[in-house]
Amino acid sequence: MGEENDVFMQDGAVGSHRWAEVKTRVLTDDGNTALLAKHLLSPTKIEIDPRNYRFEVVIVASSHLAIKNPGDFGLKSGPFIAVSRKTKRAIVGGVPSSGALIDAIGDVASHALLAKLPEKTVTTDSNTYDAIDLMEKENLQEIGVVDANKKFVGILSLKHISNVIDSVDDGTYDQYTPVEVFLLPPREETLPLNADAILHADKKNTTVVVSHNGHFLKTKPSFSLFGAHNIFWSKSGLVHAWQGVNYPHGDEIKLNKGNVIEKLPKGTKASTVPLSVPNAMPHPQNLVFLISDTKSALPTIGKLDSSQASKFFTAGYNGTTFQPFFSSALSNYPNPAELTQFFKKQVENSKSNVFVVNSAFRNKEMSSQDLHQVINSVVDGSAAKAASSKGGAFSALTSVQGVPNVESGDSSKFEQEMSAFLKSKFPNVTF
Repeated sequence: MGEENDVFMQDGAVGSHRWAEVKTRVLTDDGNTALLAKHLLSPTKIEIDPRNYRFEVVIVASSHLAIKNPGDFGLKSGPFIAVSRKTKRAIVGGVPSSGALIDAIGDVASHALLAKLPEKTVTTDSNTYDAIDLMEKENLQEIGVVDANKKFVGILSLKHISNVIDSVDDGTYDQYTPVEVFLLPPREETLPLNADAILHADKKNTTVVVSHNGHFLKTKPSFSLFGAHNIFWSKSGLVHAWQGVNYPHGDEIKLNKGNVIEKLPKGTKASTVPLSVPNAMPHPQNLVFLISDTKSALPTIGKLDSSQASKFFTAGYNGTTFQPFFSSALSNYPNPAELTQFFKKQVENSKSNVFVVNSAFRNKEMSSQDLHQVINSVVDGSAAKAASSKGGAFSALTSVQGVPNVESGDSSKFEQEMSAFLKSKFPNVTF
């Protein structure tokens, strides 16, 4: 990157509200990548001296960096994404599409949202050397900073302190300069989801559609969207991660002002369309797990209580195998029980209606139009009011009356497989 004539820098945030905001910097040698980053990241404000600021997430995207022998590394092509969740950094090699950029930044940002805050703290009026003494005494790499009311306002790292000390030695700072921090403002406890959010006609409610691999957007929905790709669900409500929606069928999107059209391999296109919606919304009225079930084990639509929903959330199901529905960045989270319990608490406190929608029945994928009708029954409230089937074959959900039935043997086998998966992968999680 340092050898390039032009380097572009785009600063912003993943997360459109202070409830769940991850300040992010993208460095690239490719002007198109910088333009995509500008359309995806939310504007943010740096509230301290930029010389002492460290972005939580840094993405380096180099158009000329590619692996010469990708097969040696188990890759199909030269372009790649390398992610360090510990340092919250990622390298994108080759010219990335907007989809690749969303994957790379979203992975690291989702992990950053759940990073634990330091237990040891100093106050904002402490001087730098007090902080150093405490960190050396406690053998700490980072220390929290709180205000006079003990409210957490940021993090101070050893790396940041060394920069300040260098400045002190140069005479730039007085040695009793109060501690400055690099993470502002404080965030709420937040759950990142691989999901899209539908904005209801009343502009007051939302339906969150959780799916694998962007399945919902691929059906070309005509619903108004509050957010896409990643939705952050905090204690106060919903935040969309991105300022734009990346549609994988850009050849059918009109070139309006603000749209970015990409040419992809094999003559296809993608379109990134800016959102004109509020930065945050209340808790969702509905939550939908959208699944394309090739095993015919799930009905077209089923209702879930909070315990059943937490099982689906944790186990996931992509139609053939189990793949947790929470963000892929959290698949190795140290304590998945915390994620499950927080999700369950969110569902109960918000009183959200939770559904499973199966877009495939008896190995036949329903048309996009039919799927959107089913989703619309959730959005307009008719699915929540519908009667439940009597004597249903499920314990993991309640089938809605009037939809095609499934074979009891198929549903029973599915539930046994899900229970076995949860017991094997998440033995310490209770539902």
